[in-house]
Amino acid sequence: MQRFILTAAAVLAFGPAVFADDAAKVAKELEGTYSLKSAMLGGQPAPEQISKGLKAIVIKDGTIDVQIETDIAGKKEVRSDIASFKLDPSKKPAQIDLTPSKEKDKLRLGIYKFEKGELTLCIAREGDRPVDFDGKGEHVMKLVITKK
Repeated sequence: MQRFILTAAAVLAFGPAVFADDAAKVAKELEGTYSLKSAMLGGQPAPEQISKGLKAIVIKDGTIDVQIETDIAGKKEVRSDIASFKLDPSKKPAQIDLTPSKEKDKLRLGIYKFEKGELTLCIAREGDRPVDFDGKGEHVMKLVITKK
């Protein structure tokens, strides 16, 4: 019984630091430049302007930079939408919280999985965090991206 109490005390004392280390390790592993494999909005394939316009996603130093090419009046330009993120790999499925740099008061809740260089993100543009990777839900965006 005493061993159990000491173990529980150690987990309570050092558990948050261990989870923070795990999150930092995962964030470092995710760093890189990605290309879009597939995109869904509300359980349906994303509009073509999103799937064709998304040029790259760059993950670095706790931020995600989504680079989108736009064509306005025949002039093409690449726009960046940047968000900071926090990971919680201890949850099942692993969780990600995004804070867009242009809307710091709009926390976007999501889940992620990373396997063999492929990152799957399901993000709620508003509302509750998705619970699975089916991409369904009125405000859910699902991205499958591959590391270059």
